[in-house]
Amino acid sequence: MTDVLFANNAASTLAAGIDAAQLTISVQAGDAGEFPQPSGNQWFHVTVEDGSGNIETMKCTDRTTNVLTIVRGQDGTTAKAFTAGAVVEARLTKGALEDMQPNTANVTEAGALMDSEVDANLKTLSLPANTTITPAGAALIDDADAAAQKATLGLNNVDNTTDANKPVSSAQQAALDLKAIVARAVNTGVGLQGGGDLSADRTISAVLASQAEAEAGVLDNVLMTPLRVAQAIAALQNTYPRMAWISFNGTGTPAIIASEGFTSITDIGTGRWDLNFSTAMPNANYAVAGLFDNNSNTQNMYFSNKTVNSVRAEITQSGASYVDISNVTIIVMGAN
Repeated sequence: MTDVLFANNAASTLAAGIDAAQLTISVQAGDAGEFPQPSGNQWFHVTVEDGSGNIETMKCTDRTTNVLTIVRGQDGTTAKAFTAGAVVEARLTKGALEDMQPNTANVTEAGALMDSEVDANLKTLSLPANTTITPAGAALIDDADAAAQKATLGLNNVDNTTDANKPVSSAQQAALDLKAIVARAVNTGVGLQGGGDLSADRTISAVLASQAEAEAGVLDNVLMTPLRVAQAIAALQNTYPRMAWISFNGTGTPAIIASEGFTSITDIGTGRWDLNFSTAMPNANYAVAGLFDNNSNTQNMYFSNKTVNSVRAEITQSGASYVDISNVTIIVMGAN
């Protein structure tokens, strides 16, 4: 019987690619210790398989660290080229099992001797002292061929089928059948449209308000762009009274101290100013009121020349001559 070695879960990947003629392979250094280390006539099978389904069984007769000396194309396979990263495993193969069978020529005489004995315990003959063959071991020896031995070991279905061609068991298929595909869909919220189930590409788009909708301000299921917000604000402004105010220094060259709705002052002369609106009033039917520093209680303010673009303010001294004032405040309010 040839000395066949085995190892549990010995697996690695090729550290470097090989061609079909190469007689050594290198596995990952960190995995080397998982593989047997043959000596003398000992050996073990390694199977190399890549992601494309290429597979080859090789016979390893020596291992030096992570370098395996091999005989190519074993167990019905042919030598192939493999790239780095291909899987290398010490699998249980048909050839290894068949090599475990006793050589018929060498055991015929011993078998005849054992079969001639009435007591089955005599099959322990020639074994080390205090050693017996278990019933399971005796059954394996008595098997006529490798196929029978595989059946005895419960390995009837072990072969070199590639992963791609391995069948799914009935139990596995039943479990897979329970994994029903869960329906998924993309749903839209307020202001969005589109979506749907994921059986095809879906598009989601915004539902934008029109100018009329933005200005009306009634809907709550549309989205507002910056343009529509500005239009809505402008529309709201038109629904409330128009207002403007200005505080200015009227002495020398008139200067605006602060204002809202006014853009400039035109100096008409001493104590007379045209106050220019930044945005034209809807009409000239607006109200005007003003305050100023009246140091002598003999000064009066008048308004005239009201237009949509400006209003004139005048301050007199004792109802006669015009006078410049350093702090004048005027408020304008009109309807839209």
